[in-house]
Amino acid sequence: ADAVRLATRALQIILAAARDRRLLSSSVNGLLNPVFRILTSNSSPMVHKVLAADLLSRICEDSANHTYVVGAMSGTALPRLMPLFSLSNPDVATHIACAIARLASSSE
Repeated sequence: ADAVRLATRALQIILAAARDRRLLSSSVNGLLNPVFRILTSNSSPMVHKVLAADLLSRICEDSANHTYVVGAMSGTALPRLMPLFSLSNPDVATHIACAIARLASSSE
């Protein structure tokens, strides 16, 4: 339980730091793999999935990050995100939908 609390706090700190676009853009590459790992892992607590989905959505707010996100999603990540839409927590689906919509709008 302490490890979950500590990881939750770490994710909250990263999410707060993500409000600073310069800080986020300098670390986006290193954030994507852990974000996708949290989202697609069956053992990740729901609170972590919500925070990771929110972080993915924030990353996608900046179109400069879209190339990185599309690169990380290509192949296996996107199909593995789809089951998250059926989770009982609507926040996860909403954040992921926002992220995908932001990516789609920039590719038009």
